Amino acid sequence: MDLVERVYHSYSWTRFPQLEGTSAETIKEKIRALFQTLVSLGSVTDPDLFVDRLSRELSIEKIIAMSEEDIPRTVEEMKGLFSEARRYLERVDGQHSWNIRSLVIQVMDALVRLIETVIYTFGVGTLFQPAANELMQEFKSNKLFMVFTMISTVSTLILPLLGAAFAAELIGGFFLAVIVLGLIWPKISPMPKYLPGNAENWTQRAVKNEIEAEGRKSLMDRMAHTLKAQKHVLLVGETGVGKTFAVEAFVKAIERGDYPELRGKQVFYLKTPDLVNQKPAAFVGGGNNVLYEIATLMGRHKDDIILVLDEVHAACKKEALLQEQLKVFLDRGGKFPHVIGITTDREVVELEENRAFMRRFERIEVTSADEEESKTIYRNIAIKLGGIVHEEALQRIYEMTSAQAQPHAGIELLKRCVECTSSSQQSKTQRDISLIRDQILQAESQISGHFGRVSGELKAQLDDLHQALCDLEGRLEQELYAKEKVFRIKKLLQDSLKSVYRNIVQNKLGEKEFKKSLMILGVLIPFLRAQLEERSRDIGVKAVVDEELVGSFLESIS
Repeated sequence: MDLVERVYHSYSWTRFPQLEGTSAETIKEKIRALFQTLVSLGSVTDPDLFVDRLSRELSIEKIIAMSEEDIPRTVEEMKGLFSEARRYLERVDGQHSWNIRSLVIQVMDALVRLIETVIYTFGVGTLFQPAANELMQEFKSNKLFMVFTMISTVSTLILPLLGAAFAAELIGGFFLAVIVLGLIWPKISPMPKYLPGNAENWTQRAVKNEIEAEGRKSLMDRMAHTLKAQKHVLLVGETGVGKTFAVEAFVKAIERGDYPELRGKQVFYLKTPDLVNQKPAAFVGGGNNVLYEIATLMGRHKDDIILVLDEVHAACKKEALLQEQLKVFLDRGGKFPHVIGITTDREVVELEENRAFMRRFERIEVTSADEEESKTIYRNIAIKLGGIVHEEALQRIYEMTSAQAQPHAGIELLKRCVECTSSSQQSKTQRDISLIRDQILQAESQISGHFGRVSGELKAQLDDLHQALCDLEGRLEQELYAKEKVFRIKKLLQDSLKSVYRNIVQNKLGEKEFKKSLMILGVLIPFLRAQLEERSRDIGVKAVVDEELVGSFLESIS
């Protein structure tokens, strides 16, 4: 019984000392035959397990000789792949699963929000703080009036029910507790996870792996350097060059620990027009108080919070009430120590007209990404989307969209291409079945319209359509089975790469794991790629983004 048969029957490896005396090509062909048999049967779900025993029987030199990849170069680079491996796993592993710890965190977050709401509504801690301007002075006066009015109303309602003595103790105790909590809360409050003004907590999105963006390192480095220097960042560039995209990637980089000096900072994203258009508070004379609400909740954690103000030029419109408030908050030592502003090259004019406002930022020009930057971003986005993309296809995407702002235009085309390679795509047979069903409905409609008095030709045509439909449905059943195998191979291919990177991230680079990784990279992955493309081509489905698929969008792009 040869090697393939023994493993086929037992799917376990014993000692095969003859392997080292066998040529690398022969071993490779036997492994491929075995792997293909097991994949067809659906027996292989873990590529790491498949090569585990085999790797013990072969030397590193033999595995390198079997490989179709540039393994000598890979060997040199393997230990330098830690960052790439970690980022790959971040992109493919999805959101964190639910557990008891996440439930406790959610309950604690809800409790903190409840406390903050009670303090903001009833607390008088802010009344002991000096007013920054006339608007805040009026706000404090109106709030004090509101508190006294509420006490009077509540007393009137519950005094007859509970009696004067008990009601006085209850109401007095409640408001005393709220006042005390309002005074000490700013000194003990945890880092806020929510802010007013429809703020989005991008740090939490990064933790949950909900951000797919990958940015340009040179741009992120410059943002980090500016923030370290206690300056505010202003990103300026035409629409589509990836300004917001770059900030999202920057948030992921901070969370990963790429910038240790910024580690632990929470990043909140706000749209400046939302701040400008906040409904005026009736009890503060109609003024917009949202910046003070944000600053209050930031409290003692302001130095650990980065605010991203998109469309920041909206704050400098002549009719905007936020302009002067925001200027003061942006001063060194102000309430907003770290801010990243985003605007376009056209709308930055509104900022430049207000020189005092503009001086508070360091301007960083964001230009369209070049070819290599764009392809790197495409490649990372494709992994996040679960797509497999040829390098030639990435080049084609860039060429077709290079006249537009990069990387946005290329990413949009890439997403359309990856969507066409999902398991939900329709094959040619499925499209033909839909077409014939429509034709059958039309024919039957004609027959019913003539009350059954129709020519034999039309009836024969209807019979032919039914026969064609029956034949196609029989073919479709076989295709769906073959299609399931194709996407099983695609998953194995993705799991194979994940297995190699996980070994690297977990620092499993001993001889055994190193040999397994080499075998997966050099033997299994090339084989799986070839099988995936061959089988998908045979049944007329797309499992890989190639030049042909990208080219099919040429007319819609132009």
